[in-house]
Amino acid sequence: MYQLLRRFKNMGVKVLICIGCIMYMNAVYGQYYDANAKNTGSSKKAPKPKSNFWQNVYPGGNIGLGLGRYHAYVEVSPLAGYWITNRITAGLQLSYIYMYYQFTSFKYAKTFEYRTNIYGASPFVRVFPLDWLFIHAEYGLYSGDLIMDTGTTYINDRQWRAFPMAGGGFIFRFGKRSGLMISLLYNFNYDTAFPIYGNPWSIRVGFIL
Repeated sequence: MYQLLRRFKNMGVKVLICIGCIMYMNAVYGQYYDANAKNTGSSKKAPKPKSNFWQNVYPGGNIGLGLGRYHAYVEVSPLAGYWITNRITAGLQLSYIYMYYQFTSFKYAKTFEYRTNIYGASPFVRVFPLDWLFIHAEYGLYSGDLIMDTGTTYINDRQWRAFPMAGGGFIFRFGKRSGLMISLLYNFNYDTAFPIYGNPWSIRVGFIL
């Protein structure tokens, strides 16, 4: 009987030792797991901020129309711009212009008709020193028919012309970055043979959204 009790006592001690080892290993593993989880979480890279490129892109343009008995003028000039900062914007404007008019030549004692389809592109920059005031500069490249005097008559000769223009204007805002724009620009390469504009000064009415 004594030996039996002694065996049970030895077995109980062994069981207690095993339970103690299991609890110790569990505690150590738990600490290691928590530390590893913290290190893993801290090592994750922060998500990259979303690009706001398209939020700074805006559409706009100019539309012109003039009709009369001896003349016609139709212009469609869409543009796309980008806000570099809240005060500076740059972009590209595409233009299509239809022109028609009649003129009388006293030299040849005859009335001539001028008709052309003009197309081109104008990269531009605008700076807004004030919320309602802007400065504008562009470099336009246009293809159209020039009026050429051959000595016996007038003919049309299609050519490309560059028109650097600069000026300023006002914007009547109906949004933070949108509004109606009125500008006065000067053409530094005005050519009477290429009558895209009636004189070196040009008034434009357009919009941006």
